[in-house]
Amino acid sequence: MMILKSTDTIRIILLTALIVAVPVLFGESYVADFLSLDSDFSSAGLGGSNFYGGGATAVFCNPAMVMKADGVRYYASHEGLFGGLAIADAAGALIRTSQGDIAIGAMYVGGGGIEVTELPDPTKPVGPDNRPYSVGEKGHHDIAIGAGYSLPVMEGLSIGASAGGIFRRLVDSDGYGGFASVGVDWIAARGLRFGAVASNASYVSWETGNSEFGAPEFLIGGAFSRDFGSGFDGTVVSEGRFLTSSSNIELSAGAEVSYRSLAAIRLGTENGGLTAGADLAIFPGIRVGAAMTTHTELPISYRFGLNVYGDGAKESVD
Repeated sequence: MMILKSTDTIRIILLTALIVAVPVLFGESYVADFLSLDSDFSSAGLGGSNFYGGGATAVFCNPAMVMKADGVRYYASHEGLFGGLAIADAAGALIRTSQGDIAIGAMYVGGGGIEVTELPDPTKPVGPDNRPYSVGEKGHHDIAIGAGYSLPVMEGLSIGASAGGIFRRLVDSDGYGGFASVGVDWIAARGLRFGAVASNASYVSWETGNSEFGAPEFLIGGAFSRDFGSGFDGTVVSEGRFLTSSSNIELSAGAEVSYRSLAAIRLGTENGGLTAGADLAIFPGIRVGAAMTTHTELPISYRFGLNVYGDGAKESVD
């Protein structure tokens, strides 16, 4: 392993860290909160863990895990949020270069059903003879496309950054902008890793002339894996999320049991709700799976998708 093999790459990561730090001073929470949604079924079943998958999924999680040896090579997933009130689709891939793997990813979140009404006579007040009537429906659409890269800085310790563009349509207003994240991944011992992320600092400029800075979320967490023998492996993950502007703290955790890289089941908790999921290998290195998340006052969200692992098999965390 070549340590600090690219000075230019380190400069880019440090510049991204500076960009992420600026919105902390005057940014707002929830400006581009759709970026915090789960991107694949594995993390969704584990309480939305940002410190589990790695590889292609790291663009919207911890970018320092792009180079994770057993990470996802390709993935695609679909989620019905809150019983189908909105949808969330995501996909990504690793592109191999002479300098290492670059992860690219895309996410779409949107929905319709926002009824548009008019009055027969806008000059008169609403009444029995002047009732609103439906003239159509509008919706909301959020799209993010980004890329991420990571590299080792010393044995067992990696840093990474991701960045990309954003398009938002909220009923009648369009906005354009970007996002950036920086992260650290530390393999403390075999099967044990920790991480930290300054996640999704964002900027959106609206066609109305208004602009918004989105303050990053700060995440810290980790994963522990163990071989139980007879083909069974287990993984436990946990993390805490701090929202800078609103000063909210959110906690999540999850556990997975897998058998011979053939199947896995997952259970977790996120923001007071329960998560669960499972997957099955249909071919070596190719898994289909699903996950669900319960919410306190909203219908269940469900996600299903496909993960492809580049080495032909999913391995335990090292």
